[in-house]
Amino acid sequence: MNRKNKVSMWIIIAATLLILLLSCLFIMQKNTENHFRDTSDILVSQIKDLIVANENEKDRLQESLKEEYLSRAVSLAYILESNPLMETNYDELCKVASLLSIDEINIFGKDGLIAYSTVPEYVGFSIYSGGQIAFFEPMIADRSLELCQDMTPNTKDGKLIMYAAVWRADGDSIVQIGITPERLLAAMEEKDISRLLDGMPLDHTLYFIYDSEQDKIVSATEKSLLGLSDAEMPFRLENHTEKTGKTAFLGKNYLYTLTDYEGYT
Repeated sequence: MNRKNKVSMWIIIAATLLILLLSCLFIMQKNTENHFRDTSDILVSQIKDLIVANENEKDRLQESLKEEYLSRAVSLAYILESNPLMETNYDELCKVASLLSIDEINIFGKDGLIAYSTVPEYVGFSIYSGGQIAFFEPMIADRSLELCQDMTPNTKDGKLIMYAAVWRADGDSIVQIGITPERLLAAMEEKDISRLLDGMPLDHTLYFIYDSEQDKIVSATEKSLLGLSDAEMPFRLENHTEKTGKTAFLGKNYLYTLTDYEGYT
């Protein structure tokens, strides 16, 4: 074989090896991307399941507390009916509130005005005033109603309270109680979405949850991202119309996958 043929043969061999190498690299890259997408799909599905489970648990606990607080309101209504002068005595009202582990007691007259309360500045408020208190307005027309409101800030200091109200059996007044739902607040803190990614395995992968309504990252494995708006993020969501791809982020190159779910990304 002459020198020219040998050179040609080595060129063909080198080109073939280069093609094989590039093909292997391409296949490896595609396998890596496919593995990343498959793994991400599994993790995103798990995160969705956790969000749903957390919301269901909070709803279940809140419904359980509503039943408990309505029972306390019924008990208080019975106590007040048996001791008519108690509701007019501020100190006695405060004592019974303490005994029943109640934060507030409000007594509405038949006209819908608060006549007596453990929070003196509430006296004179009308059930027709609108806002939070209007939840109980239907009770004026329907005395069979026993209502308990979802957790809401109270008027006095913005403290989160659940209010429950029932009519006294004699129909003389509406007895409303307000209680700070400590167990619900503890459960909400424990299951807050900001903690959702705390136990996520890092393995060189970055995870975050962006709340579109609040326009900020509410949970992330990279803590420096917490609280950032879309405009402040190195990785602009609005610039990534594709749900999968490659991007530079925090000085590194990443494969990414984006999933929208219930207002979160």
